[in-house]
Amino acid sequence: MKSCIYSVLSFFLSLKYSTKVFALKGVQEGLIPLGKEDGSLIINSLLKYKDEMEAQMNLLKKNENLPNEVDSQLKELYDQIKIVRETQLEQKITLLNFSKSLEQTKLSFFKMLGEYENRINQLEYTTMDIKKYDPFIEKFMYPISKYWLKIDFANVKSLWKYEKKKKGNYISLNQEEDITSLKTPATILLLRYHKLMEGYIHIDMLQISSSANQAKQSTAGVVFHFLNPQNFRLVELSFINEEAFCSVGEVSNSMYKRILSRRVNAQSGVFNSLTCEFTATKMDIFLNYKKVMEVNLTHIYTNNTVGLFTKMGRAEFINILSGNIHFEKALKQKLMDSRDADVLRGNLLDSYRFSKKIARDDLSVYEMPYAHGDYDSWFGEHMDNVYPVPDSNSYHEMDEKKRDVSYNVHDSHITGKEQYDRLCNSYHMNTTHFNISDWDENNNTLSKWRVINEYGIIRIVFNDSYKNIHSKSWLVYKYSSCNSVSVAAYLKLENETKAGLLFRYDNGDNMYILTISTSRKEVVLKRYENGTEIILMSRYAKNINSFQRHHVLIDDVGEKGTIHVFLDSEELLSLNNAPYYKSGMIGLYIEHGYASFDTLKIGPIKG
Repeated sequence: MKSCIYSVLSFFLSLKYSTKVFALKGVQEGLIPLGKEDGSLIINSLLKYKDEMEAQMNLLKKNENLPNEVDSQLKELYDQIKIVRETQLEQKITLLNFSKSLEQTKLSFFKMLGEYENRINQLEYTTMDIKKYDPFIEKFMYPISKYWLKIDFANVKSLWKYEKKKKGNYISLNQEEDITSLKTPATILLLRYHKLMEGYIHIDMLQISSSANQAKQSTAGVVFHFLNPQNFRLVELSFINEEAFCSVGEVSNSMYKRILSRRVNAQSGVFNSLTCEFTATKMDIFLNYKKVMEVNLTHIYTNNTVGLFTKMGRAEFINILSGNIHFEKALKQKLMDSRDADVLRGNLLDSYRFSKKIARDDLSVYEMPYAHGDYDSWFGEHMDNVYPVPDSNSYHEMDEKKRDVSYNVHDSHITGKEQYDRLCNSYHMNTTHFNISDWDENNNTLSKWRVINEYGIIRIVFNDSYKNIHSKSWLVYKYSSCNSVSVAAYLKLENETKAGLLFRYDNGDNMYILTISTSRKEVVLKRYENGTEIILMSRYAKNINSFQRHHVLIDDVGEKGTIHVFLDSEELLSLNNAPYYKSGMIGLYIEHGYASFDTLKIGPIKG
């Protein structure tokens, strides 16, 4: 093999140095000698072929090294991405920590702001309470919710608001709903911070007849001696067709009684002035600055609360003044006495049941009248404010964790042991996450439950007529069903009210209920089993009243069958041997009357 290779090499070398080389041209032609130039061409071709082969070999070597270079570049790129990812992760952690710090700072500021607002409101209330005997002259420079409280009766929904009149360039206080009530007022707008001892209350009012009846009737006027929504007195001006009547009436225990009434000279469709002058022993009534009635008083009211009302139709009020004022200077008008024959006289006797009533703040009955651009935010139909009387226990922490309600809970709620851990969720009623659609109700009454707001604290009340509630109503929270549970809430109850909390709720026929009664001053624990009511325990509690919010706490160790009930931090009831091995829901309950609930807390008992 080596000999063959050497032979070939020697042959090619001989071609380079020989001047005559023979080449095989074919079998017939034989050997033909080639010149020196022909040999050089062959050698050049061979060298060129050799170079091409070497180039291809080098290219193949480079291609062999290419994957290694790609791997090296990919590794370098991965290292760079890793560095960037780690840097981004560090930046993300830093930003998250900074965000948490900002969130904590924001919550701290909100808490401080809430405390300052609460203090400002309490100082404002204290200031207003000190100045409550000062004259009130409505200049319409402040919003309606600053000075007034609205009370609606018999399921009436009134609408009080200010309105600027371009014609005449004045601002009026209007009740714009066309309402009808035969005897007692349908709606009252009460002065919040003003008390009248001696002096005047004056209004100019334009009455618009009701479209509900064929006779053109309208009634509006002034409320005085207001003790509570069931006990007050009034002076009214009524129009029936074109005839005008002025009357003095009394509402005692929600029953209306007319004291005096007479026909007067007044024109419908225009503003008429109604003025009441109070002295120590009597009240003089002036219509269009002319004396028409004189009423002798048998009792001096140092806390004479006054306001406006409408009974039938609509009304517009201007020039509202009250207090010990210089009347002629304030209105540039002079009150005129009439002949004795033109003045109707009578006596306003204080019956036992009226004089023994105590003036108090029935907070849950009152609601603020709201309008667009009012003093507070306008919440439409679903949220109102209430009379801001500061309570000693009105401070509540608002920093609450969000609750997880991502899963669905149906009406036929799950009560098995497997679902217990998942369903027994802690809950705290607050302003941020409260949603009334998270609650179930009975008898399709969800729309009648109303949410009100005071100092940023949610309160829930039943929106039906507070004096006509005789059917049982409740709200049940859908997203917490516990066996061993602690339930706490604040309740404020009006007179003749029985309300409380329900727990161990399985359905409308099977549940436990704790009720508080203001009329009997009694706390009752009872059970409904297949629709049958069973009284388990009851106890008299002398501190139950309608002035303050009562704190109710129920500790229910379900599987051990023990229930402990606390009222204002005092244990009143303790029940053993009440085993209940299923999980039950928690809710709010009204048996009759009127009550408000706030700061409901639900938490499982551990251990």
